[in-house]
Amino acid sequence: MEALYEIISPDAFLRPYLKDYNFISEIYAVVRNAFTKKVNMDREFLRKTNQLVREHVDIYKVQGGFDIFEIDEDTLKKIKEKTGNDNVRVINLIKSIEKYVAENSDDLSLIPLVVRAQEIQERYENRQEETRKILDELSTIMESEVKRKKEQQAKGFDGLASFIYTVLVDKKMKSPNCTTRKIRNTFKEFPHWQGSEQEARELRTALYGVLGSIEDDMDKVVGFVDYLFNLLEKAQNI
Repeated sequence: MEALYEIISPDAFLRPYLKDYNFISEIYAVVRNAFTKKVNMDREFLRKTNQLVREHVDIYKVQGGFDIFEIDEDTLKKIKEKTGNDNVRVINLIKSIEKYVAENSDDLSLIPLVVRAQEIQERYENRQEETRKILDELSTIMESEVKRKKEQQAKGFDGLASFIYTVLVDKKMKSPNCTTRKIRNTFKEFPHWQGSEQEARELRTALYGVLGSIEDDMDKVVGFVDYLFNLLEKAQNI
């Protein structure tokens, strides 16, 4: 449609259709802003469509319709108090989480947060669940992240240790505090595990021994180590 408008405009033939085309252009602008990380409105349209949108659509309103939140206690309070369209609030939270993860990309403890957020976003986009439930889940994981940051600071964990602790708790492993420190120290013994297949294998073997001394169920130990490394591999694509 955009290409056709570029060709035909400003022919009088288009006059009866301009209102509808303008409306579609506004919807396009809103959707692009909601589902892309960065939108340059001037480059999203061909020249004539861009001019039409500038004349008839409130671009400031389109760009400003979505809020990015910091993930902290003040934000959680605002989210609970804020009213309005639930679909817009879902988009706000998803974009906020994306921005938060991008700004803290070196923090491995965010991997479980990203995995959950991506799964929630997929269900939202596929309309597999009600918007209200999706909104509640996003609010919950933001609350969990605020709590996790406090615990990380209190325990003196770095990003990797906090990540390990989060996974241990999630998988209901025994003695997560003590086990976290043991696993973190084991990682230090194999500093090149990410670039060396041999060190990665040796690290896995060492982790079996560490966890085997704490957990009696070896199937659970093997499953945990596999899950841990799968998350670490996902981190490379985040």
